[in-house]
Amino acid sequence: SFDAARPRAMTVTGLHKLDSLIAVTRVIDHGIANGKTTSDIADEISEIVEKHGGTILPGSRIELIVHNALFTANAAGEWKAAMEFAQDRPFFQYRGPKDGKNSAICKPILGLIVHYTDPILKHFWHPNHHWERQQWVTLAISEVDEREVYRSPEGYEYPVINGQVVRPADGWDFNAADAMAADDHGVRQRARGHRQPEAIQ
Repeated sequence: SFDAARPRAMTVTGLHKLDSLIAVTRVIDHGIANGKTTSDIADEISEIVEKHGGTILPGSRIELIVHNALFTANAAGEWKAAMEFAQDRPFFQYRGPKDGKNSAICKPILGLIVHYTDPILKHFWHPNHHWERQQWVTLAISEVDEREVYRSPEGYEYPVINGQVVRPADGWDFNAADAMAADDHGVRQRARGHRQPEAIQ
């Protein structure tokens, strides 16, 4: 379904057909697996967008699409690993650079520590906006002072920091990594029935 491709599709303006999204997904996956540069991947995506009738996008937009896709693909792998070892490393901390360039979304929650079962992770696994730089890292019980662990108040699924509810950017309010990991097998199965784009044959 279209929803299965959402983690990547949400950033590819103008592409609405599943076969088009699968073609973009193949290019990204192939690029990651073969160590291609962001520029190479961007060029191939540009060709697909043009061939499939999508909006002609400027280079900066294609670069953003590739950045978001690569970041989300990495985040999906991190999500899988974090869940696999959650019994040993059950706490997650939101970390990233503190250099004055942080978004209004990330700045309030930098340093936040949560248990892996906390409901905010349904919404806040990175990326939470375009050009995301922050990410969750896992921590063992021995690395955490329980008094510093944030626990969502009853009925809340978003962090409440200094009395303010923090939310992801519009369009990013879902766990992209979890969705991609869950849908990955299904998308790949359906993709086998589609011809590979010429760029990666």
